[in-house]
Amino acid sequence: MKRVLFFAITLLIVSCNNKKEEHEENKNEQDSKTENLDEAEEIDVNKPDLQSLIVVNKTNLSTTTLNGLNNNNAIALDVPGMNIYYVDLLSVSNTEAGIAAWLKNHDTHINFGLSSPFIEVAHNLRAAGDLAIVRNIPENQYKKYTWPQLANQVNLSAGNHYQEYLNLGPANGSINPYKSGFDQNNVIYSTALFNSIIANHGLSNPEIAFAKATLRNYPTIFIRVKEGSFTGYYDFTHRPPDKQITKDVTYKFL
Repeated sequence: MKRVLFFAITLLIVSCNNKKEEHEENKNEQDSKTENLDEAEEIDVNKPDLQSLIVVNKTNLSTTTLNGLNNNNAIALDVPGMNIYYVDLLSVSNTEAGIAAWLKNHDTHINFGLSSPFIEVAHNLRAAGDLAIVRNIPENQYKKYTWPQLANQVNLSAGNHYQEYLNLGPANGSINPYKSGFDQNNVIYSTALFNSIIANHGLSNPEIAFAKATLRNYPTIFIRVKEGSFTGYYDFTHRPPDKQITKDVTYKFL
C-alpha cells in the first residue's frame, strides 16, 4: 500500500512541476493540463486519499503532536531518509472544525512547498459537468481582482498559514471578501490555496475572480484563476458526495 501511495504522490508532484515548464509552451486549458492529476486520483488508494494529504516537517515536532498522529494512524507515509511525514488529515479528526484547528495549531510545521500539489488538487474542478457549468457563467457575474489587490483589500497576512481565511460570505449571498477565522457557515479559502495555485503553475500576477454556481447540487462560490494561457477553476465541493466524508465541503479547510 505504501509503495502504491508513494508512486501516486511522486506522480502528482512531478505532474505539478511539469506544469510550470509547460506554461509558456502549452496553450491548452486546465482540463488538458491536469490529466496526470486525474490519473493519480484513479490509482486504487482508498485510504488515505491523495486529496487529504499534507506534508509535515519532522524537525521540532513535539512528542505530544507525534503521539497524537501515531495514535490516530494519521501518518500516511514516512519515507526513509526524508525529514517529512505525509499526514492524512481525515485521520487527524472526523470534523471540519477539528481538522481546521489542527492545521492552525501546526501550520509552522507544514512543508507548504511539498504540500502544494495536494492543496490544489483538493479544490481543483476537473469533471466535465462542473467545467461546463462554470465556463458558461457570464463575465459580468464575476468579481475580479489580482491576488495582491485582494490580499491587501482584506488585509490578509503574507505567506502560507491557516491562521486566517479569505471569507466570501454565504454561498447564496453577495460576494463580499473579508478576512476571518475558520467559518463553517460561509465559503472560505486559505492563502495556502492561492499560493499553491500560483506556485504550481508558475504564475506571477494572475486574475482572481469569484462567481456563484450550483455544483453537484450544492450552491457555492467558486474561483477562477487566469494568467496568459492558464485558466483554472476551484471550489471546496470538488469530490463526489459518495466518498467517506460528510458532503464534499470537508476540503474547505485547506
